Amino acid sequence: MKYLLLSVLLFPLLGCEDPAVTQHRKEVIRAQETRDRLKKLGEEMHREYESGSAEGTPSGQEVPEEENSPE
Repeated sequence: MKYLLLSVLLFPLLGCEDPAVTQHRKEVIRAQETRDRLKKLGEEMHREYESGSAEGTPSGQEVPEEENSPE
């Protein structure tokens, strides 16, 4: 408990962070980027659907996945 209290109070004052906080921040940023990409893709698909230019994928055909790794 003392370590937690000290880390919360002293790490920001010393200009360094607990590695767990840094890792959590990276995961949050990655999740936000994924959410934004999915939202953009959903909006694009909706526009295509509304305009009637959406191309359907025949049943049983696999849709290739794009590899968009931010790292």
